Formats: sequence, structure tokens, C-alpha cells
Amino acid sequence: MRRIILSLCLGALAAPALAQTAPSPPAVAPGRYAPAPWWMDKPIIASSGYVTSEVTANRASFQATYHVVDRDPAAATKAAADKVKALGAALAAYGADKVRVATTFQITPLYDQYRDKDGQLVDNDRADKIKTYQVAAIVSVEVRDMRLIEQVYATALSAKPSTTEPVNFRLEPDNETKTQMFRAAVEDATRRARLAVEATGAKLGAVKLIDPTGRACETDVLVAGADR
Repeated sequence: MRRIILSLCLGALAAPALAQTAPSPPAVAPGRYAPAPWWMDKPIIASSGYVTSEVTANRASFQATYHVVDRDPAAATKAAADKVKALGAALAAYGADKVRVATTFQITPLYDQYRDKDGQLVDNDRADKIKTYQVAAIVSVEVRDMRLIEQVYATALSAKPSTTEPVNFRLEPDNETKTQMFRAAVEDATRRARLAVEATGAKLGAVKLIDPTGRACETDVLVAGADR
């Protein structure tokens, strides 16, 4: 399960319940200053909608690793590749749209060891003291059809890898989920705006702006210390 939180800014016109007479603006030399943005010149309330939803995970992933040790790194790599070949074929049978597989190889030199003055074993990590090479063939599996996760994991275990990792689950929201979350956020922003305006005794007017980024109502105010 995963939660999605989406915030959006909604600007609505708030018409006061009691009529008020605004004072006349001071005289300003024509063209000296740009006119104030509409959201500063009108009675506007900016409302953000916050929605949380639990959606079932639609991706599962894990890794299976094979280790091979040999004096010849090429031979060790070939032996590791042979071990993952059968597993790769078994996983490919599920279909690339349901199970995706990627294999990487890591080569680690294993050095001769000696004992220091305290009797502790220390690797003699010099190029001329390499004893053998260990090759790790790491098979990364991503399951996109959640109905197959147990079967795919059992297939990997039956191939007898050296080590396996637990299955990790995550959510990749599809377009329909994102659309529904957006709609729910708009509804929540509208509800919050209405509650806020009614609490002040004003009346909520028509929507002026829906801005998922929350950056539309920004301007530079030429006052010392003022935020954007």
C-alpha cells in the first residue's frame, strides 16, 4: 500500500457580505509602475487541496545472485553466465510485459592473506598477489503482474542462486489514478475555500484559477524583506 499526496492551488473570488467603500488610490505618475496583478487587486482566496489515498502496489522486485570463484576471470564470468542462463529463460517465458529481467556482473579480486604482528589476517591487496577472482552474476527481476509474484519468486529459488533478496513492493500510479487524485484535490480545495470564506461572513464567488504547481500567484514585491 502506498499513499499519494497531491496539493493544488485554487483561487476564488470572495465577495464581502457587507458592502464597503474602497478609498481612492493615490495618484501615480502614468507608466511609472506596472499595474498590480489581478490576484492582488481583487478580493481573492487561495486554497490548497490535500488528499491521501491508499492504492495497492503494482510493482514487485527482487534480486538473485550467483557467485563463482576461479583463477581465470574469464572462466569465472562464463561459469556465472551459464548459471543465470536457465533462470533467464524460465523468467522470459512469463512474457516481457509481465516480468522484466536484467543481469549484471561484478568481478572482485581475492588476494593472498598474511598475518600481521597481532595475528590478524590481512589481505595483501597488491596486483601481483591476486589469488582468485569472484564473479557475481546479479539477476534483477521486476514483476508487473502482481498475480505472478509468488510463482516468479519460486522459479528463482528453484534455480538455486547463491543468495536472494526479499521482495520489495512499490506503486507506479497510472494515468487514471493520477486523474482521480487531481479531481479529489480540486474538490478538497473548493471545500476548504468555501469553509474559510463562510467563516469570515463573506460569499464565495467563481473560480479564477486552478494551478497544480502552486506558483501562478507569485510576483515580485518591491518592499525590503518581502518574500516573492
